[in-house]
Amino acid sequence: MTLFSAIILLVAGAYNLYHALRKRRSCSSPAAARVVEIRNRVPILEYRVSGKPTQSEVGIVKRYKVGDKVDILYNPEKPAECRIAGRNGVLIVSIVLLVLGVTGLATEFLV
Repeated sequence: MTLFSAIILLVAGAYNLYHALRKRRSCSSPAAARVVEIRNRVPILEYRVSGKPTQSEVGIVKRYKVGDKVDILYNPEKPAECRIAGRNGVLIVSIVLLVLGVTGLATEFLV
């Protein structure tokens, strides 16, 4: 692995980890959502916040179909921001990228 590749992996991992943890912290209010549309493999969810319908995208998740019910957590300050409850995929990928980046840096400087 080159030094450049290691740095790219480290930066990508840190960036994704920051955003995943921020979203985990801010999206704390539970709601029941329904998949109302799928655009380019991205589910569009609809849920109610204070009785008002709200829609949000949740990233590429292949397993959902229109009409499926999904448990989510939304941001009470920005209700259109949500994440699927119990999903840790982005967090895991971020940690893997960080580990690969650190390993690459270590091999560049220690070998």
